[in-house]
Amino acid sequence: MSDDLMQRDSGAIRATLARLEQSWWSVADASGVAPRRAITAQLIGPALPHAFIAERIAPGHARIRVAGQELAAIVGTELRGMPLSCLLGVESRTLFADRLAICFERPAIVDMPLHAPRRFARPALNGRMLLLPLMGNDDVIDRLLGALVLDGEIGHRPRRLEIDQSAPWRRDTLTGPRPQRLRAIAGGAHLRRSAYAPRPKLRLVVDNG
Repeated sequence: MSDDLMQRDSGAIRATLARLEQSWWSVADASGVAPRRAITAQLIGPALPHAFIAERIAPGHARIRVAGQELAAIVGTELRGMPLSCLLGVESRTLFADRLAICFERPAIVDMPLHAPRRFARPALNGRMLLLPLMGNDDVIDRLLGALVLDGEIGHRPRRLEIDQSAPWRRDTLTGPRPQRLRAIAGGAHLRRSAYAPRPKLRLVVDNG
């Protein structure tokens, strides 16, 4: 990703994701993870059209339980019940599975840059995906709250996004309560912490899963 593109995704996109992360932290428990039951449309706020909740179904794989209308526009169909990887092109799915596993298993906050290349009569798109682990039933982290925000118009035809492997991405391992100063959402250096968080809990009002 060029410096120009990095600047383009650093404004409204990052602000939307930062607000969502702050909301997630506001309901996180002492172990550092938010419970699924605490997630409501009101909590998600302005990020709701870009947000989703997904359920882990296997290592590196998750199924969408509920998703905002902006995400449905990317694929061109209703997303409920579809694999989360359907938002990405085939070339990025193996890497995405690895990063999804990090979110669930460490657990960790994951934030990565995405792009869709320019096509005939269709402009390039750039954006970011944020993944926030959630505690489901039985104190198991098997849900996540996420958001995918793009910087332009999707158009009338489906788009497939790729992970920008040339740009830095973020993985913040969760080891306890929220830090005093919440780290801004930026595609900065990878964070590696040794401890794994105990299992917490999460929820979205539109879905009873």
